[in-house]
Amino acid sequence: MVLDGERGCGNGMPIAAGPLREPLRRLENVDGWSSTGSAVFRLKCCRRRAALRMRLEGDTFYDLRDPRRTVGPGNFADQTVRAVAAIGNPQRFFNSLRELGIAFAARAFPDHHAYTAADCASARIRRS
Repeated sequence: MVLDGERGCGNGMPIAAGPLREPLRRLENVDGWSSTGSAVFRLKCCRRRAALRMRLEGDTFYDLRDPRRTVGPGNFADQTVRAVAAIGNPQRFFNSLRELGIAFAARAFPDHHAYTAADCASARIRRS
């Protein structure tokens, strides 16, 4: 099981009322768990299970049309790029881009959003 270290269990409710993908009672049956982000929290039901702490990081960007082509963050110097995300905590992704020194216009979609060409070309983007 993976929990967002910044949000923890949130309000304890599964999607769509809260941030969890499964009800909290499922935690009783996990073999281990991991926390992403910098915050650490304790879960009573997970005390006797393996706990791992992980950090998301990366500085390689892949061309979606040809994943063999990669570039580093310096490739985006002196320009503003569009950054789109459809993940549970998109702000963490946007913060990572900012830490890499990339200027971007952000657009967050709901978790697991099925992108369309119009989504990526949309002008309704907030500046970061």
